Amino acid sequence: MKIEKVLLSLLITGTLFSCSNNSPKNGEETKNRIEIEQRVSIPNTKADILINQLRPKSQHFEIDANSDFSISGENGTQIYIPSNSFINQEGEIITGKVDIELIEVLSVADFIKSNLQTLSNGNLLQSEGMFFIDAKSNGQAVALAPDKKLQIELPKINSYDVASDIRIFSGIYDSIGNINWNENQKLENKLIPLPLELFDYKRWISFGFERIPNNEGYMAPADDEIIDSVTFKNPSLENTFIATREFEERYPHIMSAEWAIGHYTSYYSTTVQTGQMIKDSTISLIYLNNLDKDLWYCDSLAFTYMKAWEGKAEFDSYFYSEIETIDLLAAFKRFYEERLTTVIEFPSDIDLSAKNARNKLKENGVSEIEIDEILGAYDRQNKIVTARRNKQTARRVLTNSFSVSKLGWINCDQFYNNPNAKESNIMANVSNIEEYEFATMSLIINGRRIALNGTSSDNTEYTFTGKSEPYTRLPIGETATIFALSYKNDKPYIGIKEFVISEKESFNIELVESSIEEINEKLKRIN
Repeated sequence: MKIEKVLLSLLITGTLFSCSNNSPKNGEETKNRIEIEQRVSIPNTKADILINQLRPKSQHFEIDANSDFSISGENGTQIYIPSNSFINQEGEIITGKVDIELIEVLSVADFIKSNLQTLSNGNLLQSEGMFFIDAKSNGQAVALAPDKKLQIELPKINSYDVASDIRIFSGIYDSIGNINWNENQKLENKLIPLPLELFDYKRWISFGFERIPNNEGYMAPADDEIIDSVTFKNPSLENTFIATREFEERYPHIMSAEWAIGHYTSYYSTTVQTGQMIKDSTISLIYLNNLDKDLWYCDSLAFTYMKAWEGKAEFDSYFYSEIETIDLLAAFKRFYEERLTTVIEFPSDIDLSAKNARNKLKENGVSEIEIDEILGAYDRQNKIVTARRNKQTARRVLTNSFSVSKLGWINCDQFYNNPNAKESNIMANVSNIEEYEFATMSLIINGRRIALNGTSSDNTEYTFTGKSEPYTRLPIGETATIFALSYKNDKPYIGIKEFVISEKESFNIELVESSIEEINEKLKRIN
C-alpha cells in the first residue's frame, strides 16, 4: 500500500513538472510578439472633410503573398513585392491574400491637397515624389519580413531639374497632423538595361554647312540627312549603360554638344572645305571607352571636357523643343551630380521568366535579398519593354529606382541647401477665422518642390517656421506662395497670397468660396 502511494505521488509530481516545462513562461508570448507600427495615410483632424475630397485617391490591389507580385500605380509608380514578404505579429510568414493600398503624391499640388510638407527635423527637403503603401491580411496590419525589401520605381516630378544626393525618407505624423520625414538611406540608383533595338539613337552624317563670306558663320540646308547611329547600335553594347533610358536621356545632349564644338572648330578653321564640317566625337568616346565605370564618372569627364569650351561653343542655345532651349553645360553638371551607378547584371545561364527561377538562383548561391533585386529588376524591365513595343509613352518617363524595408509614407528627397537661406519668421492669419470650421495653410517656394505646413496654437495666427530649435531657414529673396484652405456650410474656401521671402513677414489672408473643381484647377497651375 505504501509503495502504491509513493508511486502515485511520483507520477503526479512528474506530470506536473512535465507540464510546467512545456508551457510558455509568464509573458513570453507577449514578449516575442512583433510590434507593428500604426500606418496612417491621412491623420484624423478637422481638415479630413476637405482633404479627403482633394487628395490623390487610394488605389487598392489584392495579391498572393506566396508569389512574386508587382503592382502599377495609375501615375507610373511600379512596386515589386517578392514572395513571402509579409509577417504577422507573431513573426509568422503570411500566406494567402494580402490587400495593398497605394497613394501616389507626385506634384506640388498633391502636397498641398494632401496637407503634406517637405521637412525633416527642421531642415527643408526638395521632393522627387512621395507615396504611401500599406498591407493588411484579413483586415489586420502586417509588417515586412526582416530580410525582405520592396523594389520601387518612382516617377520623377521634374525631369528637367536633375536632383543630386537623393535620399529616401519615411514619414511620421505628429500630434497635430503635420508629417516629419526621417532619413532611412541614400539612393542607389542602379540602371535597368533594355534591348538596343528600342532606342532611337540617331546621328547627323551630313552637316551640310556652307561657308558664308567674311567668316560670319554657317548655314545648314533643309535636307540634312539623319540615319541610325551604327556606333551606338553595336550589339556589343547590349547590357551596358548605353542600353538604358538614362543614357538615352543624355544622347541628344551629347550629339548637340559635339555639334556645337564642331561648329566652333569649323568656323575658325582655315582648311575646312565648303560644305564640310569638323566632327568632334570626344564626348561619345568618353562613354564608349568607359563602359566598365559608373555612368556618373563618364558624366563628370564629359562635363570637364565641355568646360574647356565654355565661352566658345554655344552650349546655352541648344534647341530642345518649340518653346525652350537647354543649357548643355548645366545639363551635364546635373547629370554627374545625379551620380547614377552601374547596370544591373542579369544571369545569362538562368531563365528568369521560369517559375523555378528563384530556386535556380538559390542553387547558384545567390542570397535572398539579391534574388529579390534581380527578379524585381527583371519584372520592371519586361514592363518597360512591353510598353515601348506597344508604342506607349515610356521614353520620357524618368524614374528613381530604390528599395524600401518599411511600409507607410515614403519620400524621395534631397536636402535643400541654399546659401541665401536665413532664419525667417513668416506669419499668416485668416480674416474672420471664427466663422470657419478649420483652416490649413501651406507655404510653397515657387519653382521648387518644397512645401511647409502652417501651425497654430489657437487656430488664429499661423507660423511656417519654428519659434525654437530646430528653426527652418528660408531662401531670402525668392518668391513664395501661401495657400489657405477651409470649409464652411458644406462649401470649400481658398485664399492665396504670393510674396517675396524676407526675414520677417505677416499676412492677412481673405478666404473666398470655391468648389473642389476650382481648387484643383488653381493648384494645377503651380505644377
